[in-house]
Amino acid sequence: MDQKIYPKYESIRKAARVLGVPLAWLEREAKGDRIPSLRASGRVLVNIDEVTRVLAARTTLDGRAGPLPKANAAAEGGDQ
Repeated sequence: MDQKIYPKYESIRKAARVLGVPLAWLEREAKGDRIPSLRASGRVLVNIDEVTRVLAARTTLDGRAGPLPKANAAAEGGDQ
């Protein structure tokens, strides 16, 4: 029998605690669709592993959070 594996979602409060970031900041990131999240029955849920990957991709070499990369930068010639 095929067994489906679903990602584990946690409350945004737990994610903020695990990631060591302010809850209010993580909530703004989720509300602004800058991190992947689900909204269900008034709760915001996130996959901590996926959020970690997104935030790592946004981190610059000096360790500060940078802007989101453009999805179509190569198509616009911005990746030259």
